[in-house]
Amino acid sequence: MPMRMRFAMVPCLDLEGQQTFWCGALRGKLAGNEPYAMIDFPAGNGTSEQVLLMPAPPGHVAGAVLFWLQPTDGSLVDEVRRLEGLGALLIEKRHHGWGIGEVTMADPEGNAFIISSSLQEEREIPNLLDSKDWGDCDPFWEGSKTPYGRVDFVHVATI
Repeated sequence: MPMRMRFAMVPCLDLEGQQTFWCGALRGKLAGNEPYAMIDFPAGNGTSEQVLLMPAPPGHVAGAVLFWLQPTDGSLVDEVRRLEGLGALLIEKRHHGWGIGEVTMADPEGNAFIISSSLQEEREIPNLLDSKDWGDCDPFWEGSKTPYGRVDFVHVATI
């Protein structure tokens, strides 16, 4: 039987600041009251997902939760810039070729999360496979890691 994530819990030192950041980052809306905050955000299939923000316990160390996010459309670069505008910090870029990759970022309290290329970008890969342009000439990818070398994305055509 398939399972889905009910919600993710994020301990917060600044609950109000994290509400503002995660509502903006997930394009969500606040659905709970103090001392907890539930954020509902669209899942792209007519349903919504939830993130529970809660006060951090004494001795909390940032990094207890890791989200892996993927936009459904648009570009990874635009999404990274939008998140930076909300206060996220870019930590590391990993480029897989043809402009596809993922970026590790941190929210304003230092909790790491990953955002990968959009579904729209991944669906374009089969059209780019024969291209001589590996997509690494985009200034965004300068200095990025390529942990897997040139990745075979032929399987993406079935998404």
